[in-house]
Amino acid sequence: MKRYFVIGAAWSSGAAWVEQALNFLIFILIARLVGTESFGLATMAIAFTLFGEVLVRETLTEGIIERLDLKDGCLEATFVALVGFGLAVFGALLIFSQIAGVIYGEPEVVGLMIVASPTVLLISVAGVSTALLRREMAFRVLAIRSTAGVIAGGFVGLLMAVQGYGAWSLVGQRLTMTLINSVFAITAAGWLPKRLPKMSEFHLIGGLGPRVVILRAATLLMFQTPTVALGVIVGPNAVALYALSWRLVEVLLTLIVAPIKSVAQSTIASMRRLNTATDEFFLDLTQIVALAGFAGFAGLALIAHPSIEIIFGDAWRGAATIMPWICLAGAIQALSDLQESYLMAMDRTRRYLNVVMIEAVFSVGLISVASLYGAAPAAAAFALRAALFFPVRTWLALAPEKIAFADYASAARAPLLIALGMSATVVLWRMVALGRMPDVPYVASAITIGAVSCIAILVFLSPAVLLRLKSFIDAVRQT
Repeated sequence: MKRYFVIGAAWSSGAAWVEQALNFLIFILIARLVGTESFGLATMAIAFTLFGEVLVRETLTEGIIERLDLKDGCLEATFVALVGFGLAVFGALLIFSQIAGVIYGEPEVVGLMIVASPTVLLISVAGVSTALLRREMAFRVLAIRSTAGVIAGGFVGLLMAVQGYGAWSLVGQRLTMTLINSVFAITAAGWLPKRLPKMSEFHLIGGLGPRVVILRAATLLMFQTPTVALGVIVGPNAVALYALSWRLVEVLLTLIVAPIKSVAQSTIASMRRLNTATDEFFLDLTQIVALAGFAGFAGLALIAHPSIEIIFGDAWRGAATIMPWICLAGAIQALSDLQESYLMAMDRTRRYLNVVMIEAVFSVGLISVASLYGAAPAAAAFALRAALFFPVRTWLALAPEKIAFADYASAARAPLLIALGMSATVVLWRMVALGRMPDVPYVASAITIGAVSCIAILVFLSPAVLLRLKSFIDAVRQT
């Protein structure tokens, strides 16, 4: 299983790095071309479309991955249910677009939402095909698909931005990317519904599927509350600064966690089908995610200033004050994402979902109040919410296989110490060099010093972590 995980994660990680490198370059260029005002307007509109996308992406289809066997007709039933659900969400977005324009006080948001909303339908039509590829651990195909979507979407978005389409450039980019991803998944899976399902065949979408829909909705509600609250209370410029900060953190989450999360769920589900215990595997993955996440987000927070001004320009300078809070939330979210995949693979999400729903309600109130004082307080409230609820999330994630909290803490302890040691080294360099040398050489040197110190601490002071990483590599070499 480690072998299958490493191979799948390698494909997913490779695609994620290529995809995010291209996406980040495109993101920078479009942000510079359209400016903060247009960027903020597009983000305000897409916030609601994203909510719809999350409801149909990897929700009702999760049973395809988790179930021990797939009975005849269940795929057709899932397809019909998902497409019907997608149509309902699409219709709701069209209706809500009028309300969103009034709430924001920005009429242009209405048109942006309407044109962006078909992504929900595209994702729902390809949902079963994508789930089949994940069940079969066809991560090479999924990797190629995502990269092709980014390239096509980026080309269209940049072309529109150069032509002066402003906020519409981001909508065009997203529509194109989603279309390519959906067509590629359907073609690669080679599956199409063969008949109309019977009522008795809809059992696959019960249980886990609806719970995942609610879980995704509650999670996105937490993530999008700052965008909506700042859009209503402050305006597009504050939204743009916050969205830029979150986008940088999202890139790192995609690079570090998304490949592990996706492959882990499929691997753990396969282990369950083989009646294999998964607790040690989960702790191994926890340490890997913590090692990459703690060091990565600490480093990103430390170089936010002056990196953001260098890359995006002086107009985006305010995002640097938001980054440390968003990075803290990102480090916590990295571990939470892994916990969710673990529980979904085991179909043990009910109690976890209840806590996430409470967290979402708490988040709306807390962040709405903090947004009255600007983007930075809203970001601080976002991080505070994540920190307060993480212990409860962890307790629920450890319960199914009775994993001791001490074992979980032990898996995260060494990565935390490595990140702290790396951060101390970079802070010392910052005190010596920032402002005394040009910004570009300073950022390059800070990244180099951080990486070298992190590797040194790992090699000389954390041999147990190296042995855990080596066990995954050895699993591939032995085949």
